[in-house]
Amino acid sequence: HPSQSTLVNSDYKGTTKVSGSAGTGKTIAALHRLKHLCEQQDAHVLFTTYTTALMNNLSGLVAKMHIPSQKYSLFNIDKVLKQVSESYQVLTNGFEILDYGSDNDDKAKALWSEVLDSEISEFNEDFLHSEYIDVIVYNNNTDLKSYLTQTRTGRTKALSRKQRVEIWKLKEKYENLKIQRHKVDRMELFNMTANYLNENDIHPFTNVIADEFQDFSNPELRFLRALVKEGRNDLFLTGDPYQRIYSGRKINFSSAGINIKGKRSQKLKVNYRTTEEIKRMAVSVIKEQKYDDLDGGEENNRGYISLVHGERPSYKVFSSSTDEVKQVMHYIEICEAENIPLKDICIASKNRSLYKNIQDELHRNNIKYCEIKNGDKEGDKDGVSFSTFYS
Repeated sequence: HPSQSTLVNSDYKGTTKVSGSAGTGKTIAALHRLKHLCEQQDAHVLFTTYTTALMNNLSGLVAKMHIPSQKYSLFNIDKVLKQVSESYQVLTNGFEILDYGSDNDDKAKALWSEVLDSEISEFNEDFLHSEYIDVIVYNNNTDLKSYLTQTRTGRTKALSRKQRVEIWKLKEKYENLKIQRHKVDRMELFNMTANYLNENDIHPFTNVIADEFQDFSNPELRFLRALVKEGRNDLFLTGDPYQRIYSGRKINFSSAGINIKGKRSQKLKVNYRTTEEIKRMAVSVIKEQKYDDLDGGEENNRGYISLVHGERPSYKVFSSSTDEVKQVMHYIEICEAENIPLKDICIASKNRSLYKNIQDELHRNNIKYCEIKNGDKEGDKDGVSFSTFYS
């Protein structure tokens, strides 16, 4: 489509952000942008995204495009962080990365608890850990002065100057304890590596393409900014604020050092994948809701059109999980009667526990099934697929 070709082949003065609803070809444009940039003689392009599952899918697509492998790197953001931080010895070997928001979150809080064992404080480990990640690390506060003047948008508890000084002292003890135990917070490592690259004027890539920008946090965006020297065609970011699934993450491009205001922000509006009927249903769900464009403005979906038509989606609500399972089994019977293969059916839910009852019923009826995890199918691949919305 001409709107995609323009994005792919243009010469930009700096960073470009491409947004658009699901099915408008953002990822396809990003892949062809990769091929276009790799035609440059000195190209060393990074193509990255947040999840491993999407990265695995993209690898298969890139393989079909016959791009010289020495011209690009294709990794999810955590793998890029690991490789770059190790290459430039930002940390010595043997450090354990504590991942904020996962099981390792408890390990970080245990260290905060140790700090509090020797210090009297009005704050507990939960508050200190979230203050550290969501304010200090998020804003890359490297000294007390910057923290004292830092706005704390979204934090429920107001802090006095005296309290901030106390928190900073506890933060220093926490970081010293982490060094002793050879541990580092994941978000902290993004900042550490970005700061190292900027301070030493090291930029490992000629260009960076990032897909699904709405999934990244500010420390991750700051790291992306540091990976490439600021200049022509440096960053090409594709995504959709309406599709943010990691809702706890605050994102602002400007505060991450990324300038995309004005003509640097582009939109794709022609939907090739989603039917007009599905699009209308989806738009009705988010009607009157306000969405941040991730740079201080408001996102809108005016002008989106779908080129294909289909059945109108239907919603059914049940009073019990038993009735819900019966209905799903009935849908599967209808599909089989219409000669739709089991492998073409997917059952999705917010988490795995919600579809366990359906799996049990399929098992009792000797109906094959598998689960999609990290982009791969586990189980009988000819059977019904189960997936979380995230996957």
